[in-house]
Amino acid sequence: MTFASAWDASLRLVRGLGVAGAIAFFWSVAFVLAWVVVPYVFWRDRTTDGRRRRLQRIVAGAFRWFLRNLERATLYRCRHTGVAAVEGPAVLVANHPSLLDVTGIIARMPHTCCVVKSSLARSPLVGRLLRALGHIEAGDGSLTAGLEVLETLRARLDEGYAVLVFPEGTRSPPGGLHRFRRGAFAAAKRAGVPVVPLFLRCDPPALGKATPVWRHPRRCPTLTVDVGTPIDTRGVEPAELCNNVQADFRMRLSHAEAVPGEPPT
Repeated sequence: MTFASAWDASLRLVRGLGVAGAIAFFWSVAFVLAWVVVPYVFWRDRTTDGRRRRLQRIVAGAFRWFLRNLERATLYRCRHTGVAAVEGPAVLVANHPSLLDVTGIIARMPHTCCVVKSSLARSPLVGRLLRALGHIEAGDGSLTAGLEVLETLRARLDEGYAVLVFPEGTRSPPGGLHRFRRGAFAAAKRAGVPVVPLFLRCDPPALGKATPVWRHPRRCPTLTVDVGTPIDTRGVEPAELCNNVQADFRMRLSHAEAVPGEPPT
C-alpha cells in the first residue's frame, strides 16, 4: 500500500467515525425529545394539533442545528432550490438517495408528517416521539396495512398537514430509482390536494445504499433538495401522475449523471 492510499484510507476512516458519532448523537437527542420533551409538551398543550405542531417546530429546529454542525465539520451539508417551502396540505413525493433526506426536508418544512418504518414507529427509543409528531406507520406491506396507511395519510391531509412519502419504499439505488408505488398519488387525488415533487441529489454520494458510513467521501457531500412546482391532481389519474413524476425524476437523474458536479436544473 502506498503512502497516498494509506492516507486516503485513514482519512475516510476518520470521517466515517465522525459521521457515525454524529448519527449516534442524533439518536441520543431523539431519545431525550421522546422521553423528556414530549411529556412536557403534552402537559403544556391540551389539544392534539397544538402538541403536534409545537413538537414539529422543535424537531425542525433540532434538525437545522444538527445540519449546521455537520456542515461546520465538513461532513454533510444541505441546500434547497426551487419554489418556496410548501404550506398547507400536500403530498410530497421524493426520491431517497441519502440516510439524512428526511432531516433535510423537515428542517425546511416543519409541519410535515412522514410515512415511517414500523420498526421505528414501535421503537421504545423514539416511537412515542414519532407518533406524537403525527408520523404514519408503514405497516407490514400487506393489503390491510396499506389501506390503513392510506386512511391515516388522508386524515393527516384533512388536518392540514403536508405528508412526505418516498414512493420507492426504501433508499434509492446508486444513481437510479426503484419503481414508484401509486398509493401516495391516489391519496392526493382523493383528498383533492396537490402533489409536490422533491428531487433529491447527494453529490458526492454518501449515506446511501452503496455508500455506508465507513465509506464516507473525502469531499463534503451536498444534499440538494429541489422543490418542484405543486401539481394539480384534478383531472389526472393516479397511475398517469405516478408515471409522469417517475419519468421526470429519471430524466433529471440522467442529466445529473451526464453533468457531474452541477446542481440539477
